[in-house]
Amino acid sequence: MPAMTVTWTMDFDADTPLAAAHDALRTLHDTYAGNLESPNTFEVTTPEGKTYTVDLGYNDVTPNF
Repeated sequence: MPAMTVTWTMDFDADTPLAAAHDALRTLHDTYAGNLESPNTFEVTTPEGKTYTVDLGYNDVTPNF
């Protein structure tokens, strides 16, 4: 199975880095595929360097090349 790189970028307004990390962890726990009210979009890079945007809320994969 080839190794894929998955990037999930989240922006939080927080007073400290620790508070931002807690917010991120809480978001991870509250997120699931098909939930349109949670962040479900990821950037996935294949070993060949091709990048895709994957939206689990809409079950959609868009190539970025």
